[in-house]
Amino acid sequence: MKKHLLVIADSQEILKNLVDIFTNSKAPFKCTYASSARQALEMLKYLSVDIVFIDQHLRGIDVLQLASAIRFETGGNSRLCLIGKTIDEESMKKARLLGVSDFIGSFVWLPEGNEQIQAILRETPPFEQA
Repeated sequence: MKKHLLVIADSQEILKNLVDIFTNSKAPFKCTYASSARQALEMLKYLSVDIVFIDQHLRGIDVLQLASAIRFETGGNSRLCLIGKTIDEESMKKARLLGVSDFIGSFVWLPEGNEQIQAILRETPPFEQA
């Protein structure tokens, strides 16, 4: 069964790098892209996704509020990953309380970021709907 990934980013660079990493992974996947929080939340009304990658620097939205809304919309069944260059300790604590499980430096094309994403893809089982 393919894993369904949702990438929420308004940066084409982050999107391109993530898609390259996904394509090079051995895990079968389907990837959906949203360029805004509003678009992502609309999509989640009819999509079941296994992993959500959220760009920390989305314009015009508090990504922690977005994470909370995604957690609610998915019933807590999706793994949330936050992508950002700098994530301070306080924000990290708040994000964890809201269900964010992974923090990835935005330089995802570097070996460390690539390895971290590959591990997330391997470790996350596909969500099976009842």
